[in-house]
Amino acid sequence: MRITLRCMVIVSLLFLVSMFCLDFSNVYANDIDALEIYADKCVLCHGEDGKDTSTGIDFGVKDFTDKEWQASRTDDEFMHRIDNC
Repeated sequence: MRITLRCMVIVSLLFLVSMFCLDFSNVYANDIDALEIYADKCVLCHGEDGKDTSTGIDFGVKDFTDKEWQASRTDDEFMHRIDNC
């Protein structure tokens, strides 16, 4: 009985510790207004339709409507660029 209780305590502690290691960054994804972020950070260079503008061309930005280019990037790369522009 004592071994069982000890195992339950250890498993419970491991579970609690693992909860701190989880990534909860997407929990609030529904609270994000993507159109507002795009208008604030992207429109100047990518335009309303996602194609590069004259300003964007000067900075070497890519055409967001190019599906092959989109497929060659990860979501993390997009998020890094948005967070650091």
